[in-house]
Amino acid sequence: MYEVDVWLDGKALTEAQLRTLKANLQQSFKLSETQALLLVNGRSHRIKRSCTEKEATQLVHQFERWGIPLRVEHRDIPANQQTAPEPTLKGAPPTSFTLARAGERIPTQPAMTEPVKVSTDHLQLLD
Repeated sequence: MYEVDVWLDGKALTEAQLRTLKANLQQSFKLSETQALLLVNGRSHRIKRSCTEKEATQLVHQFERWGIPLRVEHRDIPANQQTAPEPTLKGAPPTSFTLARAGERIPTQPAMTEPVKVSTDHLQLLD
């Protein structure tokens, strides 16, 4: 038995594709601008977790119509392991895709071993 995850690899997209994606996400999935910007930030995002092959195919076809490629990963799961249902907000409308949980490592990306160093040399205090 296996589970299917659908990924959006933002690094592979052009600025024009990211703009198109943002507009289409807002229109098709009724996302706010803030939510859409989270997905078009140039990083990889799992947009559907543990879905069926049919759901994955539908998502891939929809995004392909927008000129956006998606990556589908099949994960083997042991027969005795059951996946816990995704937590939902009461009263929230159902959505056709989900994001990876916060802090979850993206399997295709190298693990960060140390925090990113940020230069603040250019900042200055105002009088």
